[in-house]
Amino acid sequence: MTRILPPALTRGAVVGIISASAPAAGLCPRRLARSLAELRRLGFEPRLAPHATAVDHARSRAGTGAERAHDLHTLFTAPEVGAIVNAVGGNSAIELLEHIDWELISRHPKILVGYSDFTMVLSAMWIATRVGGFYGPALLPQFGEPDGLHPFTERALRVAVMSRSPAGPIPSSGSVIARIVCWDADDHSPRKAEPARGLRVVREGEARGPIIAANLEALGRLGGTDWFPDCAGTVLFLEASHDAGPAEVAGTCAQLRHMGVFRACRAVVLGRFHPLSGCSEAIVDGIVSEFVDVDGPVLANAAFGHTDPMISLPWGAEVVVNTALKITQPAVH
Repeated sequence: MTRILPPALTRGAVVGIISASAPAAGLCPRRLARSLAELRRLGFEPRLAPHATAVDHARSRAGTGAERAHDLHTLFTAPEVGAIVNAVGGNSAIELLEHIDWELISRHPKILVGYSDFTMVLSAMWIATRVGGFYGPALLPQFGEPDGLHPFTERALRVAVMSRSPAGPIPSSGSVIARIVCWDADDHSPRKAEPARGLRVVREGEARGPIIAANLEALGRLGGTDWFPDCAGTVLFLEASHDAGPAEVAGTCAQLRHMGVFRACRAVVLGRFHPLSGCSEAIVDGIVSEFVDVDGPVLANAAFGHTDPMISLPWGAEVVVNTALKITQPAVH
């Protein structure tokens, strides 16, 4: 199946908002209002899907799987919607997959952006339609900051979804913002940035291949389903949440090794690990040495994952990996 590029996002377009997992958009109205105002400041008109602010307290989700899938259908078929951004991560995006009309998505390819648990939807869309989504910022965590979307994140997102040319070299952010705050309670002031180490070579080599970008925990939960991506010949970008400590990271990497995922890849690129995860460079290097049996380069500290600022990674676009990263194919048309 040939890779399908969605149309480029244009200034003034409508950006649809879906809550594919957690109900934070309904639980944090001030953070939501700030996020929508930021989208308007950036030149876009936000539109909430019908269940985007729904709250199911008992199961910590924004409606049933069928309701959230209906939200996707609504946004994909609206001609004025140029892109769809997920509100926040969580644990329940997998509930949507059996309810999504993939033929409908194929007929209306659009930019779809999110990360963390949203890995589930990006992977399923890639498998079912070959429409490449974007592993990039979510509405509430990134657009909802007191000082708005970080300029580094904004530039990377605009290059990914608005430029019809290849993104080219993937930059290092130079700084990292990792402090966790309680939304609508103590997120009144901008979080402080700290100096960040740039891209780090864990295992030398050179490779090229299409991008698969995923959250490690979410990818592990897809194991054994029809929605686990075929990683043969790809460059696998992996990151983990701050809740995933060394034991979980190592355990999931061991699972992927037993599944033959790393052997099938051409290269592996790890995102920044959150300081609260306990995954120091030494621990990460040990996990790579023991479990990541890819016959190619391994890089770490790439600027994506559960810290800010972040790059946007287009599924299916070719990337060259050596001591740096360079995207050589466009992500939109």
